[in-house]
Amino acid sequence: DLESAGKNIKIDKPQQLGYGYIGINAGKVTYRNLRKAIMAAMNIDAALEYYSGDTCVPINWPMSTVSWAYPKYPDGRLKPNNTDYANGWTEGEAHAVEVVENYTQKAINDGADASDFKITLTIAGASITEHPTYLVFKQAAELLNGLNEKTGKDAGTYKWNVEVKADSQALTKLSTGSLQVWAAAWGSTIDPDMYQVYHVNSSATSVRAWGYPEIKQNRDSDDFKLINGTLKSLIEEGR
Repeated sequence: DLESAGKNIKIDKPQQLGYGYIGINAGKVTYRNLRKAIMAAMNIDAALEYYSGDTCVPINWPMSTVSWAYPKYPDGRLKPNNTDYANGWTEGEAHAVEVVENYTQKAINDGADASDFKITLTIAGASITEHPTYLVFKQAAELLNGLNEKTGKDAGTYKWNVEVKADSQALTKLSTGSLQVWAAAWGSTIDPDMYQVYHVNSSATSVRAWGYPEIKQNRDSDDFKLINGTLKSLIEEGR
């Protein structure tokens, strides 16, 4: 009888330093505006449907909200990421479509062609539906592939060709930098090691996932200037 035994039941809700995230390989999706369009198409709130109650919260930064390093206001409220591509769905699908179209057109202006718009969203595992990110990817693929219809443009104006698939070898491929866009999880220490995960000189497999080997081959690119300049300086200053 749970009702009569209730006073003897204690429920713990431990918080975790681990978190789920969606990653994009800049070595495989080379146009920055293309990456922003993909991010704007992602409605991360859809992942909450996989969980019950208040057992998870959306994150705006790639770290657990438990970490002292997670950006917060003095009263403990989580700081948002105010970029439009990180908030495509905050005002509904119509706003997300507008933001996605904006960055799609910018990518085309930058020189992206049909081959650049062929994107695979990979879920780690054997089942495509048994994953918290499946609905996020499914919704994003539908938005991107249907962008012409949603914006009233002629067929072929925007050449998105997005596929969602499960791959039981995804984590191995991730460590070699073989995936374009993927969903995975990461565990953090009490002090997040930004050097290992993001520094231009890191030898960890994580930087292969971000496309650092390809980026470092083009030292005139904006991406290289970022990871070898501002990002490098901030990580070293943080250390």
